Amino acid sequence: QHLDSFEVASDATYGDEPLPLDATATSGLTVSFSSSNPDVVEVNGTRLHVRGAGSATITAHQPGDANFFGAADLNATVKVAKADLQVIAHPASKAYLDENPELSFHYEGFVNGEDASALEQEPTVSTTATKASVAGSYDVNASGGSAADYHFVYHGSSLEIGEAAQHLDSFDVASDATYGD
Repeated sequence: QHLDSFEVASDATYGDEPLPLDATATSGLTVSFSSSNPDVVEVNGTRLHVRGAGSATITAHQPGDANFFGAADLNATVKVAKADLQVIAHPASKAYLDENPELSFHYEGFVNGEDASALEQEPTVSTTATKASVAGSYDVNASGGSAADYHFVYHGSSLEIGEAAQHLDSFDVASDATYGD
């Protein structure tokens, strides 16, 4: 006997639904499958569950029985790409000479019910504007961060610095005067 066919998707993205596995042996006997890296794709019967980004070799195996010799194994490589995770900076504002406000961002695109705890390191958000920056618009950008299963896609925003309010602190004038003074 030999394995007649072996089909599996060669590319996937972290968060994809399980991938079907299909192989047939000329004997008609059931074919089994294994993964060289279950942390990337895990075999569950005739389906591959995507567990993380990376690469794994999937092997189709039919050991034979009392009537058939075992078939030669067939291999296929599955590559799982990182899922895109949007990092979206929030707009902010302040008045001239005020301290910069706390800058923030949020995520969109976590898969498998995950949240920021799935990241090895969270990104940071910053601006080049300082307390003394003149009124105007300044970029707010997110950067950094790392994750085994996510590719960060950054979306910037802006910090709007407006004119500062002012008031007269004091006004002194003599209340009595004589003509000619």
